[in-house]
Amino acid sequence: GPVPGALSLRDIPDGWHNLGDLGDHLGPTVAGLLAGGSIIGWVQGPMEFGPRALGHRSILAHPGHAGSRDRLNTIKRRAGYRPFAPAVLDTHLRDWFTGDADPFMNRVARIRPEQAAHVPAVVHHDGT
Repeated sequence: GPVPGALSLRDIPDGWHNLGDLGDHLGPTVAGLLAGGSIIGWVQGPMEFGPRALGHRSILAHPGHAGSRDRLNTIKRRAGYRPFAPAVLDTHLRDWFTGDADPFMNRVARIRPEQAAHVPAVVHHDGT
């Protein structure tokens, strides 16, 4: 798909910030913003296509902040009962979930009971 062009400052809505020019500081800056409760719109590279096209166009939020669920549902204009699909490094999958890795999100994974309280924004009412 198409690659986004550089945004001019007039293209960025009030209250939003362009973090694209931070170089090596991008990761730590985004991590700090997420830890503080910010919602991040992540855009990089060409547009992807498909029902579960991930990575180049993502909305990031801290899963440990319970309010993230409602804020994301408002941003996405979606019903509150819809589940989220958290991303986790495959090396930590078994620490957080039962079941096998699924890079295309075609299956659900059950959260380990001892971890559920740490990520309330992404745990569905049925424990997935």
